[in-house]
Amino acid sequence: MKQILAAVEYCHKHNVVHRYKGGETKNGVEEMKELAGSLYYMAPEVLALRPYNEKCDTWSCGVLMYLLLAGFPPFYGHSREEIIKAAMAGKVEFSHPNWKRVSADAKKLIIQLLTYDPEKRISAARALQHPWILKNAVQDNVSSHDLRNIVCNLKSFKVQLVFQQSVLSYLASQQMQYEEENNIRKYFSFLDYDKDGQLSKQDLAHGLARLCSDKCRVNKEVEQIMKNVDVDRNMFIDYNEFLVANLHIDHAITNANLRQAFNFFDEVRVPRLTVSCLGQEELYRYERPQKSLWHILQRLSSRPNDAGNRHGQRQAGTENAGYH
Repeated sequence: MKQILAAVEYCHKHNVVHRYKGGETKNGVEEMKELAGSLYYMAPEVLALRPYNEKCDTWSCGVLMYLLLAGFPPFYGHSREEIIKAAMAGKVEFSHPNWKRVSADAKKLIIQLLTYDPEKRISAARALQHPWILKNAVQDNVSSHDLRNIVCNLKSFKVQLVFQQSVLSYLASQQMQYEEENNIRKYFSFLDYDKDGQLSKQDLAHGLARLCSDKCRVNKEVEQIMKNVDVDRNMFIDYNEFLVANLHIDHAITNANLRQAFNFFDEVRVPRLTVSCLGQEELYRYERPQKSLWHILQRLSSRPNDAGNRHGQRQAGTENAGYH
């Protein structure tokens, strides 16, 4: 349940409502009105065609938690009409013998998730801090030695261009072994204290406190890490940025790998990169992406007579960018 709630909280933080039918983009202010989702998991306000917001997802989480612990849904019927009637009544019962082995804390969380009034219903963020979630969460087996290495990687990582970050991101997805990435993901999860899918300064400070009790030093290192790793400057480190910062660049940056990355970005499979090729990948999120991409290409093509940014010259440009 912790993973499910964390995923839902991450969606909500980015103004996306799941509605148990796939991602649905949600305006941060306007409420939704259309009927959407799987019947068993629909909140009463959705079934009643009343305006609703992201709290419909926490109701769905409550239904799922009830189902996982009891083995059957909380609102059941032999027909669509009976299911809707049961959900609209919103009465949650724990009378079945299966509930005898379930803790009181678990039942309390279900009640909070299945609160009829969405204004009083618990949010995904608050649910993650519920005693039942915290008590039953699997503790990561984190090594202080490995954590220190991860922190050193974050502190020493630095790219000069957004395009470099994108190339390294592609190489990480292609070259990193499953075991290595799984280990990096474990440490990302450990540092992600509030489990919202990204690392804030507070998350980093909490994790670094395990290695150092000097608060001033911790804060200084957090600032350095954010400056180096937060490439898009949104005040958070996402998993992709974290992954790239822990990539063994000496092993990843080879002529063969660079050619593979070049082919990935080269939309028309000719030995030159253009603004349109890069823009097609939608890896850049700026107010004026074409201007930013043009600036990137200008910097990559800083050598004389390099206007076409041919592949051979581009390799020399990569060396100048600080990969070696």
